[in-house]
Amino acid sequence: MQFVLHDNHTSISTPSVQKTKNSKNHYNFHGQRINGLQKGLNIVEGKNVFVK
Repeated sequence: MQFVLHDNHTSISTPSVQKTKNSKNHYNFHGQRINGLQKGLNIVEGKNVFVK
């Protein structure tokens, strides 16, 4: 998140979020964040991925 302060403004500009290409979030079926893919149902970037 980036905050921009100017002498003549009293507001905060629109925040922007930058993701790196390797920052995929992995979650298990229960919504818990995991470090990598596990057996079973995984959620990667909002898509369901099943690992046998």
